[in-house]
This record gives sequence, C-alpha cells and structure tokens, in this order.
Amino acid sequence: MPIDMHAHWIPEIFAEALRARDVPPFIRKGEDGREYVYIPRGPVAIRPGHADLVKRVTEAESYGVGAQVLSASGTFGDAIQCAPPNEAIELARIFNDGLAAACRDYPGQIYGVAALPCADVDAAAEELDRAVGQPGIIGVVIPGNAFLTLSNAERLRPIMAAAERHKCHILVHNGNLHEDFKSHKSEAVDNARERRGTLEMQANLSSVTVTLCFTDYLDPYPNVTLQVHNLGGNIPYEIARMDHLSLDAEPDAPPPSTRLSQALRGHRTDRGRIQYGSDLGGDDLWRRRSKTPMGRRRIGRRQAGDLHHRAGRRLGGR
Repeated sequence: MPIDMHAHWIPEIFAEALRARDVPPFIRKGEDGREYVYIPRGPVAIRPGHADLVKRVTEAESYGVGAQVLSASGTFGDAIQCAPPNEAIELARIFNDGLAAACRDYPGQIYGVAALPCADVDAAAEELDRAVGQPGIIGVVIPGNAFLTLSNAERLRPIMAAAERHKCHILVHNGNLHEDFKSHKSEAVDNARERRGTLEMQANLSSVTVTLCFTDYLDPYPNVTLQVHNLGGNIPYEIARMDHLSLDAEPDAPPPSTRLSQALRGHRTDRGRIQYGSDLGGDDLWRRRSKTPMGRRRIGRRQAGDLHHRAGRRLGGR
C-alpha cells in the first residue's frame, strides 16, 4: 500500500488555540482576507482548507495513496518551538490531541507523528509517552536543528530513550529550537525564500544527516526508524566529495558513502537525486514523497504511487 510519509496538516483545534493568542505564535487575518501565522521570522500565509481531512483523503486516494502520515509543517513546528517552554507544552498537547482525533476518524488511512516541546526535553519525553499511546500515532517530529551537531543531539537523549521504548518512527524535519529564535535573522534579506527555503535548509539537513549517519549516536536505538526529509539535504550530491577527501586522507578507512544506510531520507522533487540516492543506499532505502494537490504542487499518479520504503510499509502496523 502506498504511504505518504511526509504530509503536513494542522488540526482546527490547534488553529483555534493560535487564534486566541496575543503574542507570537498567533494567527490573524490579513488585509487580503487570508489567515497568517505569526512567528519570529514574520507572518506566513496559511493555505485554505488546512484542516479539511475529507478533501485530503479523497485526493490522496485519487492519486493511489492509501495512507498518510500527518505532521506539523516546519512553520507550525516553529510555532510550537518559539513559544515559552511552558506554553509550548500546552500547544504540543493540543496539536497531538487533534492529530489523534484525525487518526481515530480515519483508521488505516491517517496516521500521525506527534509534535514535541523540545525546549524542555523531560517534558517532551513525557509528551511522547502520552501521545504515542494513542491509536494511529506512530512517532514524533523533531526539529532538524536538534541534530546539527553531535553536541546538539546529546541533549535529546531522554527523548530518544522514550522513542526506543515505544519503537517510534522519527521524522527529522527542518526547523528551529527555542534558543534559535533568540538570534533569529531578520527577513530583510534579498531572495529570502531561495536562501532560507532552499540553500540554508538543504545545508542544515546535510549536517543533520552527517550527525546521524557518521557518528554512533543512533546505536542505542535499534528499534527507532528515522526519516530525514528532502533526501537528507544535499548529501546525494556531496557524498562524492566526502569520499574523495576521505580516501585521500585515510585510504584504508571505509568511505563516508558506506555509512548512509543508518537513516531514511525522503524525496521532494528531483528525479536525478533520488536515483543517485538509490544508487548509494540501495533501492529499499529510498522512497518517493507523494505530494497531492493538498500540498504545493501536483505530481503524476505514477509518481504518487512510487512509495516503496519497507519501513514505510510496516509503520501502519504500529
């Protein structure tokens, strides 16, 4: 059964909680009549029909996608992480309760990965315990910045231990931690979308993949499945350079490309990159992301059905 492992959605009760707030994160209607979520980097437009599960399920089925794993987008993940830690805990609970309700309403079609208030790792571990105990919640989302370096990742050991207990799936999604907002850059920069939505994001995801694949960080968590979206950043293009430097400096050591099988990476748009990724890690390591019309762009039905990662297929049984 084809499964969309990277599908963003927000429950209406979470949107209502943000509308009730007076300080970021909050939702307000703009002069153009559209709603915007206000986070430290500025307002971000909310797509109409964000909470329409009937439309989402119907359109996914029309593309041959039998199930979806829903998660908060990077924007709404930031909305949770940027809040004061005690408020982030409540916002995460509201999001996760809405997500659990969606899973109950569409059993076998909707699954979810829960949001965590990562500023307080102990509270985040407790919320993981609570959330994944609900039917349909198969794991959690963790902001990518938590794994930019090994020292960053060490803070998350309580969360990872909880994930191991529950045999969780973890979606590592590009996003900020609470402390990142203290020095957040202004939007007053040329080509901000291109710089932040592609160059910075892909570079960050590449660093995340290096942390997770080129260290022994994941060794204590054999029952955790891991997904870094967008093919782990630019790694498929950069691995040849890494191998070259490694073979030059340590000719007898295994090259970095041999270490990439520890993490699951998702695909967004580039056919050539997923083929290169498949060549590196094996066909069973890579799966195509289905992006139905509920998302930013349409893809063909053949593409939408090309989801073949074994971990994805077995997640429905968790």
